[in-house]
Amino acid sequence: MTSLLLIRLLDWRVWKHREQHKAFNGRKAIRRFILGANITAIMWSVYILKVISNPLSGDIDLSTHIIIISAMAGGSATVLAGHKYTAMAYAFILLAPPSVGLMFSGIYERQMLGILGVLFGIVMVVIAKKNAEFTAQAVLLKKPKRSAGSSHGRKSREAYPHHL
Repeated sequence: MTSLLLIRLLDWRVWKHREQHKAFNGRKAIRRFILGANITAIMWSVYILKVISNPLSGDIDLSTHIIIISAMAGGSATVLAGHKYTAMAYAFILLAPPSVGLMFSGIYERQMLGILGVLFGIVMVVIAKKNAEFTAQAVLLKKPKRSAGSSHGRKSREAYPHHL
């Protein structure tokens, strides 16, 4: 986990240094961010699966980790609302694998937590989608109206294809 954080920090620093004297490429920056966010969600999910499969992890340890990823999924619906598919994928990647792992644990209490996790995951994906759509609408409403002959509106719309 720490290694991934350091790699992302180094990547950000290199990117910032290279982009300082070039024309800004927004699409490339968005792709880098999406990739980093998804890899981070995968790492957290794998970590929680390791905690679930560890016979030495107790109920308090497991509950603490579940609360953490649930909070992360809940916060991501708002923080990542600028990109609908990233917000939805992040919540799904964080919650689905550990929830399925809990469902197949063979322990009744953990199976119930797994079912609750799957349901919460579905709710979070729907909330992330709705939040992103609301954010996109707010951005479109905030933009000043352009004349019909202006091509600026089309370019702006192309810059945010996932929101519309």
